Amino acid sequence: MGRLEEASTLTDLQLEKARKLAEICNKHDALDYLHPTKEMISHGHHFQFYEENELVGFLSFPFDGSTEMLDPQAFVIVNSQHRRKGVGRLLLDAAKESYRRMGTQRILLVSGDKSASGKAFAVAMRGVYSHSEYRMSLEGKPPEIAEGAIRLRQAVLAVLAEIQLKLLA
Repeated sequence: MGRLEEASTLTDLQLEKARKLAEICNKHDALDYLHPTKEMISHGHHFQFYEENELVGFLSFPFDGSTEMLDPQAFVIVNSQHRRKGVGRLLLDAAKESYRRMGTQRILLVSGDKSASGKAFAVAMRGVYSHSEYRMSLEGKPPEIAEGAIRLRQAVLAVLAEIQLKLLA
C-alpha cells in the first residue's frame, strides 16, 4: 500500500497536486464543485495518500481547533482508479483521530448532491444525512443596480460616529 501524509498547511506543489486530483475526480464524476484553494488549505489538517509518489487521495479538514465551529467540515477525494480500495476510509480515519485529539466529537463530510460516489462513500462510512445546501451561479451579465438599492462597503473607524448617530436616531 502507499503512504499517508498529514500537514497543517500545504506547499504550492502539494496544492497543485490536490487541484489536479480534484480535476480528475470532477471530470470522472461529471461534477464541478471540488476546487482546493490556497485559503482552504492554509490552516487545519490535510491528509494526502500517495501511491508511488502519485497523489491518489486527499482529505481537507480546514479546522485547527482554535474556533468553536459546531461541525467542522471535511471533504475527501480519491482518484477513480483507486476507489473501493480503502483509501477514503484511511483518510477519514486519520481525520477522525486528528479531530478527536482537538476535542471535536463530530465532523461534517461534505459531498455534492449530484455525486453518486460521495453519497455511496458516506453510506459506507455509516454517515447520517444532515442537510443540503444550494449552489447558485449567475449566468450572463449582472443586472444594473437599482436606484435606492442597499450598498455594502467595509466600515472604517472614521465613519463609526456617523453610523452610531444614525442608529440612535
